[in-house]
Amino acid sequence: MNFISELNRKAILSFERFPITLSWVVLGSFYLIGIYGVDDFDLIQQNESLNLVLALGVSWLIGSQFLSEALHHNTLNRFVFKLFVVLALGLFYYYLEFIEAETSDIGYGRWALLLLAGHVFVIFAPFIKSWHKHKFWNYLKSIIIALVRSGLYAVVLYVGLAIAISAMELLFDFNFNSYIYLQTLIFCLGIVNTFVYLSDFPKLDKLDIKVSFNKASEVLILYILMPLSLLYILIVYAYALKILIDWELPRGSVTYLISALSVLAFVIHIAIEPVRESHKSKFIQKFFPLYFYAILPLLALLFIALYKRISDYNFTELRYLGVVLAVWITVMLIYMIVSNKKALSLYAKSMFLLILLSTFGPLSAFKISINAQFSELGELMQKLENKPEKSFTAEEYNRFESIVKYLNNRNALAKTEAYFGFNPNEVFSEANTYKMPRKLVDTLDIKVLKSDLKSTNIYKNYVLRNFKPNYAVDVSDYNHFTELKLDYKIREDKALQLHFDDNNNITFRYYGEVLFETNMTSHLKTIAEKYNYLNEASQEEFTFRFKNEKGDFLIIFKEFRYNYQDEQIKILNAKAMLFYRTYDQLELP
Repeated sequence: MNFISELNRKAILSFERFPITLSWVVLGSFYLIGIYGVDDFDLIQQNESLNLVLALGVSWLIGSQFLSEALHHNTLNRFVFKLFVVLALGLFYYYLEFIEAETSDIGYGRWALLLLAGHVFVIFAPFIKSWHKHKFWNYLKSIIIALVRSGLYAVVLYVGLAIAISAMELLFDFNFNSYIYLQTLIFCLGIVNTFVYLSDFPKLDKLDIKVSFNKASEVLILYILMPLSLLYILIVYAYALKILIDWELPRGSVTYLISALSVLAFVIHIAIEPVRESHKSKFIQKFFPLYFYAILPLLALLFIALYKRISDYNFTELRYLGVVLAVWITVMLIYMIVSNKKALSLYAKSMFLLILLSTFGPLSAFKISINAQFSELGELMQKLENKPEKSFTAEEYNRFESIVKYLNNRNALAKTEAYFGFNPNEVFSEANTYKMPRKLVDTLDIKVLKSDLKSTNIYKNYVLRNFKPNYAVDVSDYNHFTELKLDYKIREDKALQLHFDDNNNITFRYYGEVLFETNMTSHLKTIAEKYNYLNEASQEEFTFRFKNEKGDFLIIFKEFRYNYQDEQIKILNAKAMLFYRTYDQLELP
């Protein structure tokens, strides 16, 4: 009962301070509970935009409350400010629902960036006017404690309710809907977790100006985070030495390690700055600025790796954001080294501003990246016009394919009409992203050089069910169906079996008796040279019909995997659908 009373007390405290935020959370959670209570996946997809905005609004409304308190708004001004935030969320819903009608990668990307910005907003909102490093430290500590406590409350309540639901189903034959556990989870995480989380947030004027650097914090930072950061920096320096010895450009993956290393350094700096000079540990006292000086030389490696990746493939959203992050890291490192003030809230404030600039407008990651890919496409098509033969090498086709898929996933393919002379989305309205590049190449009568393709396509993988959802076959001549896997070992105890050997012979067997046999080597080689990816192959090329005295048979391979290297074919595995009509001589399995 104490647990329930504590929940009630926290709920009342939370609602008194965050009425609009918690109304949003409660109404949104019950809406989601209702949506997921209906066994209709299409309905869930139709409301996807609203679901995304409901999740997005929580952090933004929390941050707006903190900002309003920091600016000492009266009740009316606070209400108007919150109304402005709700209207902004409504505009974003309109954008997702009507501008990004089929929520593309751009829609999801902007949502993810705004979600990140909302959480960063919560970090600095109470300190928009005044800055006190001890209060900031205690505020961040309160956030962590609130997250842990609210999460614990939500998990305990969910486990208890889930056990109660299971008990009623087992003991009293209650017939709950299949989504009851998901609905319960939404209630616990959406409502209970948020109420408890917000009830633990002290107001800025209630924050202690004394830092309590307890033993748990000291162990985490001094014996885990700081040694790990030193290990990472030694690894990166060893890699930098390897680059100098081998005289080679750095791999693109090094950007992730250096970026993570820098962000970890900033986290440690925030955690130790209020107690750094007075702490007894020399390791903590000397961490800053020596560690920051150690990171500075690695930034050259970071920018070189980014430049290499962008020069090869031009900008995408992630590469653009990588550049933005690299610039932010550089500026923050230099600022924290040279500045006397060292306002730690500047980490969050500057990051927030950069995220917003990268989300919308002429400097957004999406605008820059799409324009860059259009430029790449223009260069490819110009190169094509200057060739005596209208053809792509394998490398050029792979680049063309990547650009087309990229633009199609961002609802930007219609703008390629200037290059192709037609709108691909209108001409190939039924084609999915994977088939679109091949459709364009065939329609534009561009030859893809087969000699190059063979050197770049070793592993072939055909999957019917994922890429041809609308395929249809007349099966009216057959009255039985089963699924078979391709077996390497002959099983004479099985009524029906598909077998293959080292020479790529596929046999259809009935208790060891061969009813159908074909050598797939030349057929698979022809398909491999015809298509860059087997998912572009037609269904008919993996369909076989035959009849004999035992019956009529139709085999459709729904998966087929093989290697094609040095003119050699090697079948790996396959799955097939078998439709058949048997005569009296054939015993059914």
